[in-house]
Amino acid sequence: MDPYKVLGVSRDATDEEIKKAYRKLSRKYHPDANVGNPNQAAFEEKFKEVQQAYNLIMDQRQGKTREAALSSRVLRTFGGSAASEVLEAMAHTATGVPRMNRRTTGI
Repeated sequence: MDPYKVLGVSRDATDEEIKKAYRKLSRKYHPDANVGNPNQAAFEEKFKEVQQAYNLIMDQRQGKTREAALSSRVLRTFGGSAASEVLEAMAHTATGVPRMNRRTTGI
């Protein structure tokens, strides 16, 4: 799926143009706007696709990756050194490769 194509904008569109296209399509395909419509299920799928496309574009433009977003949530939740320990444990779990422990290596 090309998120820019889904929203009907070019890759060099401004954030404002992307937001405008997103809002227009969201209103058009929103489930509440299509109650009783024989194509309601298809419209609901299109609505979800529009949501996904917008989120993907905005995440990419803001330089967010899934890992960065998760890291910031963990830091806000746990804070300080506890957060880094949680992130290291998560990285170990995800990759199966332990990260170097700063306390034992003296780094």
